[in-house]
Amino acid sequence: MSALLKRKGIRVLLILFSLWLIITLYYYSCHVINIDRHIIDEKIEWNDAIIKFEELVLCDAKNKDRMNDGRWETTWNIASKLPTFLQRPFLEICYFYYNPYLENEYYDDKFAYVEMRGRIITKNKDGNKINNIFDSIFLRDNTGRGYSKKRELCQSDSSNISYFYIGGDIFSRDFKEVYVGVKDETGKALFSVPIKPDWQRETYNFFKKKPTEYYFLDPANTVSEFIKNRDKESYKDYIYEEVETFPWENMDHEYWKKDSVYIIPEAVNYLGEYKEFADVYVTRIKFKEDEIKIGQQDIYLIDTGKKFKIIDISPLIKM
Repeated sequence: MSALLKRKGIRVLLILFSLWLIITLYYYSCHVINIDRHIIDEKIEWNDAIIKFEELVLCDAKNKDRMNDGRWETTWNIASKLPTFLQRPFLEICYFYYNPYLENEYYDDKFAYVEMRGRIITKNKDGNKINNIFDSIFLRDNTGRGYSKKRELCQSDSSNISYFYIGGDIFSRDFKEVYVGVKDETGKALFSVPIKPDWQRETYNFFKKKPTEYYFLDPANTVSEFIKNRDKESYKDYIYEEVETFPWENMDHEYWKKDSVYIIPEAVNYLGEYKEFADVYVTRIKFKEDEIKIGQQDIYLIDTGKKFKIIDISPLIKM
């Protein structure tokens, strides 16, 4: 009798394990997404601003809005009642067993959701002017159809850079040429840049999460990764290859090495020409210990297409 119960128990456990495995594999597959990316790397100067067209992105699905998802509201409420050290693991597990994407209504691989992403750089922070420039930016296919159903502009009071993306559905993967530029109030193109996409596929999943819309546009991401490493060999991956002599001596001080010192980057700004480089960006990093600012340095970067690279770092100024 006991042997029979033992066999039944093992069978039940196997069935439960199989069900768990099937469910787990299903939700893992929900997180797998292919993105086709084309680096545009074109800019125009218009209306006392620089408009940088950075990349085109094709995707078969769009993110769900978790902020307005009732299930996630309940999840966050439960997480807030857990001990702090359990909150993140709990949310990660809940996110794993969740389909984060809205599928496109077209399933034949001929159409996709398209986004064009870029930056607007202005000398003065004039919100109305930046909005007007943003409203003038377009993405069109070679039939003249525009894609602007989804538009977002991200501005900061502490930076002269604004990030944007515009996009839409039912974009044919067969288009050999598309156009980006700016238009007047009637829709007539004032500047139009032809783009012949050379799509490069990237695959993401739960463990290799899809970057945010502005990840490749924002130099601050390079700076954050750079200061997080605190290892000279790792630092070298972030230095522009054409810099013949990088001033490593400017980093040879204790603030980069002490665990008690926090390194905090400020907003990135567009600088323009710097030394022999054009289109340079700069950010100031602060060193703080016990909430007291003890020093600062400036980091200079250039856009190499898909990634930002560091070209210089200023000497330390102690406070």
